[in-house]
Amino acid sequence: MEIHQPRIASQSEMSYARKLLGAGSVLFFIGVIFAYYMVIPLSILFFSTYTISDRIVNRFSIDNYFSFLSDTILWSGLSFELPIIVYFLAKLDILTVSFLQNYRRHLYVFIFVLAAAITPSPDILSQVMVAIPLLLLFEVSIVVAQRVQKGKELNND
Repeated sequence: MEIHQPRIASQSEMSYARKLLGAGSVLFFIGVIFAYYMVIPLSILFFSTYTISDRIVNRFSIDNYFSFLSDTILWSGLSFELPIIVYFLAKLDILTVSFLQNYRRHLYVFIFVLAAAITPSPDILSQVMVAIPLLLLFEVSIVVAQRVQKGKELNND
């Protein structure tokens, strides 16, 4: 019976993994900070002043508050991972630069619809405040996909 030893990663693979892990962590924490300082205060302000009638009073329980807080922070952090996701999809040839550029207008509309869904208040300012970072992340994702594609072209030559 033969026992297989696990393969040890090379220095270049370790460096590559550290860069991706570092970039992913930084993007996630930027998303957490964005949610904590931008999205959550706007949401709490909206929910605390929202009334249906004089008979119904809004009361947050501590469980509801922490559930809302953790869900918002988690999803915001994950949404800021868009460039990392695009990187892997471009590496696997699932997503191409031409697709992202051809459907840019459609994806902009999707981002604004997503921003409207994320922000509970109906005012346009809070929706734009959420949409701008997502649009910037989308544009960074296009640059990431372009670099992946150039790297593949250089390796094929």
